[in-house]
Amino acid sequence: MKFTFLILALLIHLYKGSVINVIEVCRHGARAPTSSFPWDTGYWKEGLGELTPEGQRQHFLLGAEIRTRYINEPVFINSYNSSRVYVQSTDVNRTIMSAESQLMGIYPQGPSIQSNMQQKAIPPLNISQSFINQTIEILGTAALPLYYQPVPVHVVGNNYDSLLLGYSPYVCPYFALISYWVEQSSDYQFRAENYTNHLQKQLYSIFNIQYTFDQAALICDTLITLKFHGYPWPSGITSEIFSSLYEIYVYFISFSFEYNGDALASSLFYQQIIQTFDDIISGTGTITFSLYSAHDITLVGFLSAIDAWDSLQPPFASSLIYELNEIGQDYFVRIVYNDKNITVGDCPVMCPYNQFKSLVNEWIIQDVMTACQLPTSFEKGNSIKALIS
Repeated sequence: MKFTFLILALLIHLYKGSVINVIEVCRHGARAPTSSFPWDTGYWKEGLGELTPEGQRQHFLLGAEIRTRYINEPVFINSYNSSRVYVQSTDVNRTIMSAESQLMGIYPQGPSIQSNMQQKAIPPLNISQSFINQTIEILGTAALPLYYQPVPVHVVGNNYDSLLLGYSPYVCPYFALISYWVEQSSDYQFRAENYTNHLQKQLYSIFNIQYTFDQAALICDTLITLKFHGYPWPSGITSEIFSSLYEIYVYFISFSFEYNGDALASSLFYQQIIQTFDDIISGTGTITFSLYSAHDITLVGFLSAIDAWDSLQPPFASSLIYELNEIGQDYFVRIVYNDKNITVGDCPVMCPYNQFKSLVNEWIIQDVMTACQLPTSFEKGNSIKALIS
């Protein structure tokens, strides 16, 4: 097996291939905290949970870097083309705005209008000629200020988004059952009891408020957001206390993927990857770049499904990229998470496409909609895999 991988690596080195398809799923950029606490030292004029200017900048730079890396590849087109590009976001302001910000970096040059159309490209309203002339003087032939390129961002209602929010009990009711099992587990009970006996008392001495176990995760989220935006932590919060809160936070964003929940939440997305790559290889597909804007939990689920999650919260503006590479007559998949190559199973970094498909199909749940339904009766402790087999 090692000899085969060495030969494969040598062939890839000798025969430079081309990136012919890219699928990116990202976490939104920096945002305001999602919860309000009386000790929050930040100033969040955007509103709770909203993308901040810093988050917009993060995604603009991410888009510009993607443009730089792929501009000479067949996957890339210099200007937006609806037959080649597809963008989808969860129905949340911060993810929609993150996608828009990233697209500004990918497509910095928008279209121009014909010079003889400048007096015609006006709406059917009574607009003063002086304002029209002023606009023409400022814009020239640019359709929009700064040559902005609008790109449609598709959204699905949060209660129906099985692709990017497959872990939500509103989308997949079975996750309510997984949450129940987790909360009844000895691991959860141990963590909650340990919190009550130690960290809860420390937080009470700092805030004079009795915070529950699940509120500890929200406290951590606020502290992360404060630190990113340069605001001070409340007096009394030490690095040791933060580490304990962070451990709880990571637990809360990942426990939905126990009991085979990672496969249930991720199957539709990986099916979409395979379908997109198959269509490109067969010549029946035209979309060469897909961007999906989502959340940290989304990335945790997608990475967990291929045993590649590093047990850390994905930072703001994290990016998970799936490349389809053509080398000679063969096709290979490369997965990159925040500039780190990810391997699937025993496959090398440049994973032969058929092997990638085989590895993914080993765990994909084919009928997710059926698997998401709550059983009329169930035995506590059973896994999803046992219930749907």
